[in-house]
Amino acid sequence: KNGKELCELLKQSALLDCKTAILGAGTNILAPDEGISGLVICLKECMDQLEQVDDTHIRVGAGVSMARAAAFAANCGLSGLEFAHGIPGSVGGGVYMNAGAYDGEMANVVTAVRTVDSQGNVKVLSKDEMCFGYRKTALQGSDLIVTAVTVSMPKGEVSEILAKMADFIQRRISKQPLELPSAGSM
Repeated sequence: KNGKELCELLKQSALLDCKTAILGAGTNILAPDEGISGLVICLKECMDQLEQVDDTHIRVGAGVSMARAAAFAANCGLSGLEFAHGIPGSVGGGVYMNAGAYDGEMANVVTAVRTVDSQGNVKVLSKDEMCFGYRKTALQGSDLIVTAVTVSMPKGEVSEILAKMADFIQRRISKQPLELPSAGSM
């Protein structure tokens, strides 16, 4: 349910030499037919804090949906996460793979990423340490797990931000079969 519990699970798994796999919301995932041996930890709806830090920054837990984070930012009058409103994954997963759409991506707003490693040690990475690229970050291939993210966005008019989000949703509806099951964008 929180970073402390995640750290404890990871420490115990390491002591037991039990392999762990981390899922955000489980979007854009293909699992092997034979299953996964070890502990699978799903962060969806866990680590769900959302807080406005100051006039231009919010802190978002890894388990918060991208849509919920975008709506929270909009209601705070902050512009920059509109692109994320229709992305089905979690913020942690979105940061992990630098999710983006409609000329926006997580790299544009992230200032700091709080992580925990497979031994339960906490580390905060700066934007530069994240080495953001197209659908890539320094997290990929590491044992670091996103637990929270601080994002920075300029102030904007709430009505304009919400209108932009609504436009993006309409574009998605017109182009994607949202009524059908999907493994996401591949």
